[in-house]
Amino acid sequence: MKPDWLEGTIHTVLYQDALDSAKELLGEMQELPYGQHGYTHGAIVVGSGRVYWHPERTEMGVHISLPSTAMANVGKHPVELLIDLFNLGVEFTRLDLAGDDLKGILNLDIISEFTRSRRYVSRWHDWSYNDNSTGGRTYYYGSPTSESRLCIYDKAAERSAAGQLFVGHWIRVELRLKGKRAHKAAEYIVSHPDDWQPRAAGLIKGYLDFKIPSTAANKSRQESAP
Repeated sequence: MKPDWLEGTIHTVLYQDALDSAKELLGEMQELPYGQHGYTHGAIVVGSGRVYWHPERTEMGVHISLPSTAMANVGKHPVELLIDLFNLGVEFTRLDLAGDDLKGILNLDIISEFTRSRRYVSRWHDWSYNDNSTGGRTYYYGSPTSESRLCIYDKAAERSAAGQLFVGHWIRVELRLKGKRAHKAAEYIVSHPDDWQPRAAGLIKGYLDFKIPSTAANKSRQESAP
């Protein structure tokens, strides 16, 4: 399991100092002719990352957004990069944690069956499904507007659709955290850089636990599906 998307804002220093620190960590910035999210200025960093700022509203801070491709271009381990951003004073507003199954443990057909028949216990009431013409399938648990959402999808099909041939089994489980939940998770990883993964796996199971149907009146007491 690894951090797969890092996003947040530096509020603790002058915006120019924050920009200089971001540049030192992420490299050259290719300035854009526009901003976003209320910021008037923006720049591309490490290929697909973005940095935004507003010189006349310095209280907005400097916002940094790094999707997985940008994180890979930094050339650091994702946890090391998260710690570096945390030490810069980033208050995280989005943190994705991704776990990959390359061994065939997870089966999307079985996940589909258990999901559609509500054979699970979850903090979320809603789920949705998306597929595409290339064979990719994704199950979403939780609302897009909530501070936590889980995605289970066929990463191999996604790679193949992007022209990156992948032969074999690759199912990804991705927990997307926003707001305070993102920052609390980041704090935990910073405090436990070598052993945070079991806690994250337990967090995912706490959000979504597939169950084997039984006569137990309370579904939460049913045995977890293998």
